Amino acid sequence: MNFEKEHGLVGAEENQRPGYILLVDSRTCVDIVIPHPAAPSLCEAAAARNLAAADRRAKDKVRLYGNYCTKKGYRFGPFAMETFGATHKAARKLIQVLAAHLVGPDTV
Repeated sequence: MNFEKEHGLVGAEENQRPGYILLVDSRTCVDIVIPHPAAPSLCEAAAARNLAAADRRAKDKVRLYGNYCTKKGYRFGPFAMETFGATHKAARKLIQVLAAHLVGPDTV
């Protein structure tokens, strides 16, 4: 049995579920996006505000996959990091959660 079927994360279309499934604590799915702030569709907003490209793409991911994961009984979080290194708040939180799982709750 493949991972998606085993965990009930199968949609009729490939784009109905997150492309990258990471079960941090057995109940959280994550989808990764690395936007480029200088892309024509993002550059105006990115020039006006820090993390605008990551914010926009993170919201896109939540809109696309948030309800799907919730209906399947999972939490969903986007992992957005811009090509120049700026990291979305949800991605920073995930990094902290992963670090806590790696070293244990008493050391982070």
